[in-house]
Amino acid sequence: KKVKIKLAEIKTHPKMQSRCDIGTERVETAISSYMDGYKDGVEIDLIRVWSAEGHYYAQDHLRLEAQKRLGREEIDVLAIGEGTINDGILMSLTMNTDHGLLLTKDDKKKKVKIALELPECQNWTNMAIARHCGVSEGLVRTIKAELASSFETKMPEATVKEVQRGT
Repeated sequence: KKVKIKLAEIKTHPKMQSRCDIGTERVETAISSYMDGYKDGVEIDLIRVWSAEGHYYAQDHLRLEAQKRLGREEIDVLAIGEGTINDGILMSLTMNTDHGLLLTKDDKKKKVKIALELPECQNWTNMAIARHCGVSEGLVRTIKAELASSFETKMPEATVKEVQRGT
């Protein structure tokens, strides 16, 4: 539902942002474009927010940043749901799959890694994670293999210690 809230009341959460290239020219260009649109009165989709633990968490970080840079105090937002932080993170993984600034390969990898960390996704198939994140099943499989390989290399080698008992 559409709600008017103070911009200062909208929080961000690092796992609700799948972009890896924040601060790059590509992202800055997108933010500038949103700012121009807002100033010109162009109809831009409302910023979606998730309500959790008494706070609103942004799902659309670039549009939020554009509104902040314009010095807006109150804005209309679209409240898309309510629940836990993890519910909000799970919802955020569905964002930017078919609109807005296209996701880079690194952004897609980050989405999959975030999904794999969530307890809610632990029993999901590779295909279910892929569909939810808007990526290929092959990417999910590759990330899982990379994470497993990384985990194995961090494990210390087992050592055998001989112990003599008695006399």
